[in-house]
Amino acid sequence: MKLGYFPYLTRIGILSAIYFSSAKLGLTMDGMSGFATLVWPPAGISLAALLLFGYRLWPGITLGAFIVSLLNGAPLLAAFGIGIGNTLEALFGTYLLQRFKGFRNSLERVQDVLWLLVYAALLSTVVGATIGVSSFWLAGAFSPSSFGSTWRAWWVGDMLSDLVIAPVLLTWVTRSRFTIQSRQVAEAGVLALSLVAICLVVFWDLFSTELKGASLVYMIFPTLIWASLRFGQRGAVTATFAISSLTIWGTAQGLGPFTTETFSEGLLFLQIFMGVISVTAMSLAAVVTERARSEQNARESEERYRVITETALDAVITIDRAGKILFVNQAAENIFGYSVAEMLDQPLSMIMPEDLRARHWASLKRYIDAGKTDIRGRAVQLPGLHKSGRHIPLEVSFGKFLKDGKHFFTCIIRDITTRKRAEEQIKTSLKEKEVLLKEVHHRVKNNLQVISSMLNLQARHVKDQKALEMFRESQDRVRSVALIHEKLYQTKELSRIDFTEYVRNLGANLVRTYGVNPDSIRLQIHADGVLLSVDTAISCGLIINELVSNSLKYAFPAGKDGEIHIKLRSDKDNQFSLIVGDNGIGLPEDLDFRNTESLGLQLVTTLTDQIGGTVELDRNSGTAFRIVFPESKYKGGGQGNGKRAHPGC
Repeated sequence: MKLGYFPYLTRIGILSAIYFSSAKLGLTMDGMSGFATLVWPPAGISLAALLLFGYRLWPGITLGAFIVSLLNGAPLLAAFGIGIGNTLEALFGTYLLQRFKGFRNSLERVQDVLWLLVYAALLSTVVGATIGVSSFWLAGAFSPSSFGSTWRAWWVGDMLSDLVIAPVLLTWVTRSRFTIQSRQVAEAGVLALSLVAICLVVFWDLFSTELKGASLVYMIFPTLIWASLRFGQRGAVTATFAISSLTIWGTAQGLGPFTTETFSEGLLFLQIFMGVISVTAMSLAAVVTERARSEQNARESEERYRVITETALDAVITIDRAGKILFVNQAAENIFGYSVAEMLDQPLSMIMPEDLRARHWASLKRYIDAGKTDIRGRAVQLPGLHKSGRHIPLEVSFGKFLKDGKHFFTCIIRDITTRKRAEEQIKTSLKEKEVLLKEVHHRVKNNLQVISSMLNLQARHVKDQKALEMFRESQDRVRSVALIHEKLYQTKELSRIDFTEYVRNLGANLVRTYGVNPDSIRLQIHADGVLLSVDTAISCGLIINELVSNSLKYAFPAGKDGEIHIKLRSDKDNQFSLIVGDNGIGLPEDLDFRNTESLGLQLVTTLTDQIGGTVELDRNSGTAFRIVFPESKYKGGGQGNGKRAHPGC
């Protein structure tokens, strides 16, 4: 509670004044040694103040207790001890209630009443009584023989204040969910008059009667029950407070059934009576409030359920163990064609296809009998029967609930005719697209083969060796792209290609093209389980084509054996690494592959940039080009790459 300096001091002053006034009133009721009394209102006021407004108001309790004790003749140290004891009592009670049990100030639960009785009334009051009485005893205010009776009077007075006065303050200041309606005002007036009249008869001896005695005390219980049942916790604690006030005042005047030869003894019996009616009334009111809250929650839940079911687009049907329909919502009419009246009290099998009723009912009966089957907790697709006789594809989910000791079952039914129709359309469309894509790949492959053949025919008429070499390189490039489309035409996966098999075929074609003896120049390929998208595969295929062609042409002079290796793998950072190298004679030291007139190396650099990669040259052992490119989309707009365990690119 964040307070300004002046408002904070004002609240402390108000609490001190209230404490002082109520203490002076309490001390008029048989003060023992001028301080311990069987009626101590400040205890309940202090507890309620801290519960309602926070711990920071504790100085108001200390100040009020200190002043009233000092003005009443207590020694300085004793007055200080009383102030400390009463403050610790309120702090301890508040702490126990708020810290351990989630106490609610409205006292609308039975557990709140119990915790108020145990933690505040019985336990925390021990602190104030013990410290206060000990302070007086140490100050020599009374003899040790009076310690027990004084402590008992102090403790009982504080305890009863926590049970009678604190609840009134807590319930009326705390906002309650259940309030008195305007139509109950007249009833409250009649109740108040009845209560006052009975108290005057029982505790004020208004009419001289031979029935005067403890037996008349029972007359008070009907009005107390009336207040608890009809007006909740506020009515109960207010009635208890009124009865206690009238009873104490009458007893103080020597009237009523608690008048005895010893005034203190009479007040002690009165306090026991007050404690009993307080706990009884609060407990009864809490039970009534909890039940009213449960009924209200049930009504609200039922209303929510009704609104949901009536506005739902899915059919909601409730059945009993025999399968008889007990409830059906409006949506069922639209799905099955029956009216709600036609479906009520009919077997659920009426909306099942006749040839499937036995199987459906057996499955449903297993769920009803055991509540454990493969349809529990998930939706299943079942055929249903329309009133017209046509079958309806349905999605059904089941649940069960307990009411009045009996099990009932609710199923949510959705008509998925539109979904099924859409799924079929999608499947048909996808199949058509797959056929179209295969045909496209097939035609592209054929056209590229035609281009390759034309280049081959044209090359026969070329006499210049350098020009002939250019024709051969162009033919290899076209063939490497055609091979991609041939693989896609042969596979079911139209968006990705098995790059391992592709590289093997590409390498074999290049070896045949250049007339290399595979026993002298070996081709090693390591790219197991790698899938690449079409665009990425074409770029990588062209890169491999250029680098392997260069190795076959220049790395191994006549008569020299060697090895060409191709490695493709992905690392943990979703990066692919393509290494194409050989153990041949290597490139010239002064050759800058990024700035060369060689079309092949220019293509390698351009294609690497296209897939968003980097290329490095290793000259340590022959020649090795290492190209690293990401799995994500690359600059040319293609997709990422992936292994078989991941989506293709």
